[in-house]
Amino acid sequence: MTTQGELAAKLAEIGAQLKQVREAKDLTLDQIQAATLISKRHLQALEEGNLDHLPELVYVQGFIRKYGQAVGIVNIADQFPPAVPPLEGLPSSPKPELRPWHLYVLYVAIVFTSVSVLALFLQEPLPRREKVSPPVTEPQVVPQVVTPPTSPTSAGAPVNVKVEMHGESWLRVTADGNVVFEGILSEGTTQSWTAQEQLNLRVGNAAAVKLQFNQNPPQVLGEEGEVVEVLFDRNGARL
Repeated sequence: MTTQGELAAKLAEIGAQLKQVREAKDLTLDQIQAATLISKRHLQALEEGNLDHLPELVYVQGFIRKYGQAVGIVNIADQFPPAVPPLEGLPSSPKPELRPWHLYVLYVAIVFTSVSVLALFLQEPLPRREKVSPPVTEPQVVPQVVTPPTSPTSAGAPVNVKVEMHGESWLRVTADGNVVFEGILSEGTTQSWTAQEQLNLRVGNAAAVKLQFNQNPPQVLGEEGEVVEVLFDRNGARL
């Protein structure tokens, strides 16, 4: 299992090698940026082995590969550990903890609910029962409202997302709670997904992804190297 410290050390070794070859060929970072379309701050982070200033590991390999091709080192990206195993050595997301104020809020909610229920019983029970009785004749109306969304005639997917790749990027697509794609799409690739309720899209390089949601005009998601996550549903899209 590769730890974060080992990853940083390996990245520093590769970055030093890239920098040495670049300087030997009298190339500037601006020239490398123009050749690779990688932002200058990410190129500097590669040379310094600074993982904190880089996106997800799957995309770091792409940065190394493009930098290496620009200076003539084709297979240098193979020296960096694969993207999936290192994730096991990285610190996991903090798990939710039950704090004292959580218990306090729960206690207040229980007390408030109990008092409200008690107040209902103390307020003229007979007239209240007369008000509750009429809705018993109305449940037949509820299925009338609920039935259309679940009927076979409306089963078509209302959420449609299409991407056109203008560069290389890692993507993860979740449709209605299920991961339907996770991997790297190369430049020129076109892909589309549909969902009944919600579709979540997470990309590692927003500038490489041109996206079209339903019938809306296609647009680029963001800047080079920017990690973006967008949620699409019947009401639209939101970050």
